Amino acid sequence: MPELEYGVGGSLAVRIDSVRLELSLTDWLRSAVATASDPAGSGGSFDLLSGAVFGCYAWRWLALDVGPCVEIEAGRIHAKGFGVSRRAEADALWLAAGGGILGAIRLTERWTLPLHLDLLVSLDRNDFLFQNVGGSVYKTAPLAGRLSAGVEYLF
Repeated sequence: MPELEYGVGGSLAVRIDSVRLELSLTDWLRSAVATASDPAGSGGSFDLLSGAVFGCYAWRWLALDVGPCVEIEAGRIHAKGFGVSRRAEADALWLAAGGGILGAIRLTERWTLPLHLDLLVSLDRNDFLFQNVGGSVYKTAPLAGRLSAGVEYLF
């Protein structure tokens, strides 16, 4: 996305010994905006809905679980143009892979506070263009960072 974004989501995780597998879904709440230089006042707004699969290996130390993760993420970018004579909407695939660090603070036997810090590499860089206008409004970044935190209940 062209700007810093925030979202809300949920996840389901399974832990087998030190291995953690997680499936998450995130709705990025704010529409990001990118402007084009020509025509003046034109640009696009972008919304993202994404899902990710994580695989982590976590070591336990006192009340902390920490370890490396790998992940793959896929999503739908919905783009809307503005400031042009014929506004259009389009959907594009967001596909990325990467890795990061998982840290989880165990509050009790059942409640934890997990924290993911991840770096993703875009596998399919999209170019968002206006028809009959040179240059792009926005091109998907080659790298994306993400920090996510939550509250977790263990069954």
